[in-house]
Amino acid sequence: MINQTLFLNTIFGSTGPDENILVAEQLPTGGFRNVEGFGREHASWIKSGRGRALYANVSTVVSQPNGSMLRRRTSDTLKTYLVALDDVGTKVPEDKIKLPPTYELLTSEGNKQVGYKLTTPTTDKATYEAF
Repeated sequence: MINQTLFLNTIFGSTGPDENILVAEQLPTGGFRNVEGFGREHASWIKSGRGRALYANVSTVVSQPNGSMLRRRTSDTLKTYLVALDDVGTKVPEDKIKLPPTYELLTSEGNKQVGYKLTTPTTDKATYEAF
């Protein structure tokens, strides 16, 4: 098992000066709150041990004006670093996954997410949308 910082560094490596790694915290209400992956707020989440689910976006995103919250809209994406398949085990039978993934994350009992790191991140939004 690895920690969140190592996971983010492994997937995203060295990002550009305008790229933001987006991490979302699932709130008790079921909604999400987005923050920068290596920012002060995300670091406080790691230290707090709050036990809430955290999710990394598959793409880096642009900064928002006036320090507003980061968004995960297609129009805000800069580079896509990976393809992720969710609900493997319950909605997607494991025997349908033929290519060994870069990572597997257990998300709940009998359920996992598998991810494939792209050799070269894509900036082509049509390719991103196709996934």
